[in-house]
Amino acid sequence: ITKRCEIVAHYADMSGYLAVFAPNGDLMNTQELQEQVLSMTCDREGDFLITGGFNLTPVVRSIKTLSPVLRLAPCQSAIRVLALSQDQRFLVAGLTNGTVNIYPVDLRRIVGDSYSSTTANK
Repeated sequence: ITKRCEIVAHYADMSGYLAVFAPNGDLMNTQELQEQVLSMTCDREGDFLITGGFNLTPVVRSIKTLSPVLRLAPCQSAIRVLALSQDQRFLVAGLTNGTVNIYPVDLRRIVGDSYSSTTANK
């Protein structure tokens, strides 16, 4: 659930699907994935969704479009747990082999870049 009360759901069979629902239950967006997602987390503002799973690569996605904004370096095994640091500058990924990866991900910078490119197009 994001700060704006949007609900992001993941459901899977052999591949995966992401869906975003408005607070009133209306379906806002869906995206078919080529992977099975095992873990998801949202940023504090509800602008980004970070997913990870069997494809070994954490992916930062825009919640509005569900399209990838940033792909991080692959891990050694499947990602089971994702968490953002309190200042949202680091992503922690817990893997199935017991190791923990820490990625420098400054979401404040990504938000600034997205905002500047959006306002430049208007």
